[in-house]
Parts: sequence; C-alpha cells; structure tokens
Amino acid sequence: MVSGEVEVIESHQTLGKGTLLGEIGLFTPDGRRTRTIRCKTDVQTAVIDYDRFKELYFQNPEFGFRLLHLVVARLHSEARQAAAS
Repeated sequence: MVSGEVEVIESHQTLGKGTLLGEIGLFTPDGRRTRTIRCKTDVQTAVIDYDRFKELYFQNPEFGFRLLHLVVARLHSEARQAAAS
C-alpha cells in the first residue's frame, strides 16, 4: 500500500503505508484471498501481476525469502486467531 489506511475486517486490525496486501492469493489455486480488507481512508496501491511477481521471486532471493516469511507469519496469525475463537 502506497498511502492510506485499511482495516482487516476479521481482526479489526488497521494497516497503513508500506503494508503488502493480497500476497497469499498469489499462492492459492484460485487466487482466493484469506481476509477481507476495508478502506478506512483514501488509499493508493501499487499492483504487481503474477508474472512480474514470479520474475522478482526468482531474480532476487531476498525478495522471495521475505515474502515467504510474511506469508507464514500471516497464516500463523490467522491460525492463532481461529484457535482463540
């Protein structure tokens, strides 16, 4: 996200500038997202398509490792929230 704030509906968490959104959908078979996001303010985003994502992933191991870390952390957080419900 380039600017603005969004709310993760399921956890009532506010996310802002610099947050990566929608990355888990890059790995699901049907591109399905795991959370619902609602804009709290005007939001500007940058978009990356799947082909460009794959190119970056293979060209830059640091990018790939950071993204893997982010995906696992988000899935772990969602599992903890589900267990607490």
